[in-house]
Amino acid sequence: MDDRTLVNFASIENHTAREEVLRRHIMDVDLVPYTDACATFATIEAINKQGHYLVALPYKIGIFSATFVGVTAIPMVFHLPTIEWFNVWAVTTDVPELRDLETPLEVSIWSWNWMEPPLGLASFVLLCMQYVRGQMLNLGMKPYTGWIKAHRGQKLANAFPQYDKKILIAYSETANFM
Repeated sequence: MDDRTLVNFASIENHTAREEVLRRHIMDVDLVPYTDACATFATIEAINKQGHYLVALPYKIGIFSATFVGVTAIPMVFHLPTIEWFNVWAVTTDVPELRDLETPLEVSIWSWNWMEPPLGLASFVLLCMQYVRGQMLNLGMKPYTGWIKAHRGQKLANAFPQYDKKILIAYSETANFM
């Protein structure tokens, strides 16, 4: 691929193109063939991935927590045995007559008395957090991911001062955390 096309792809944040731009930059600065540039690039890539486990941990905790809460919320609202167990364990409210608990929807009318506050609060908190994130982006502020990627790019630029800082940071900012 010619340099102009490669730079165009890199400018639209294509990570593969940014990798190749960095390899070619290494060739140019170090005056080495492509295979040697690939070896240097592998070192840069390894340093860029250092600490990814800890950086990705909040995301993994969020994914696990949201999945767990989302899956358990359904039986906590509609499944009578689960609701009866939870009522004995945590709520201790009066149980409606059996004729008022014949269908999952009737069961949910009873369980919604105590499930609505935590589910409603969680939904409102998430809505507020999304709003704050949107306003941060409007102001040009970087939420957690942007801040981490910028910090990681700066660290990479400091580790390899012989290479162009902007190329290193651009490469680092499009690299994922996995």
